[in-house]
Amino acid sequence: RCNFDTETFIFEVQARPAIWDVNSEEYTDRDLKRKCWLDLSEMFIDKGDATKKDIAEFCRAIQRRWKSLRDCYTRECHRVMKRGESGTSNQRTYMYYRH
Repeated sequence: RCNFDTETFIFEVQARPAIWDVNSEEYTDRDLKRKCWLDLSEMFIDKGDATKKDIAEFCRAIQRRWKSLRDCYTRECHRVMKRGESGTSNQRTYMYYRH
């Protein structure tokens, strides 16, 4: 139903500071944020027979996906900082950490 590539998704979100950059003036603009999320939804969903309801549900799903990616990234940053203090670790690095 959708052509979702996580790396492409990350790059597309990065191109929209209204979604993620708390230091950006755009970040406080709710309408712009909503438009950015809808643009992303339409970019990744198969528009063939998608209704507005389908797009809205997908929009919520990718927002949850972004929150999950962001939380995992933050967790990995903390792990990397701890590793720096205590040496090395056998734990694998989060796969999207470098993005």
